[in-house]
Amino acid sequence: MTVSLIGDSVFDNSVYIAPDELDTIGHLKQLLRDDDCELLAVDGSITSEVTLHQLPRIDRESDWIVVSSGGNDALSYSYLLDDLAESVLDDMFAAKKKFHEDYSNLLSGLMDFDAQVIVCTVYSGAFDEPRYRRKAAAAISVFNDTIYRLANRRGLPVIELRSIFTSVDDYANPIEPSTIGSEKLARAIVDQIHK
Repeated sequence: MTVSLIGDSVFDNSVYIAPDELDTIGHLKQLLRDDDCELLAVDGSITSEVTLHQLPRIDRESDWIVVSSGGNDALSYSYLLDDLAESVLDDMFAAKKKFHEDYSNLLSGLMDFDAQVIVCTVYSGAFDEPRYRRKAAAAISVFNDTIYRLANRRGLPVIELRSIFTSVDDYANPIEPSTIGSEKLARAIVDQIHK
């Protein structure tokens, strides 16, 4: 069995992990043992970049493709958290519309592969300031709504990252998974693969 991970730093998180600890792909390889896992995800990628640069690199023989994309798209609109005025709501709608288009294109590109696809939601992060945490959670829901709707339309399973990264220990910093979070995510991927 082969598993390809595409997306952003949820999977490409080795720079946020201590050198003697495992990142997401390391945990996944350890859990799947003899199976082949490839990391195509690139830290900092937005959804349109995943479609453009990572889709063409996926091994056509992959049995599973796991995608985690959208967090950096959401981060690009983080200025919206500072002032939720009427014009900001219009901007949020525009952001959702653009993300819907980009994520739809990503999933359409994945349908060309003869592999099963798993998608991941965007998590809220571990921000220190309670006010910012609340606003981030609200803003992320706009992106996750799109992910769920598009995944459900195609019958794709969804891994809910907000249910996995539930502790500050799951984060290496406010927005990147730690080795603890990486192991939890790798286990969720394996659980989904073995369903």
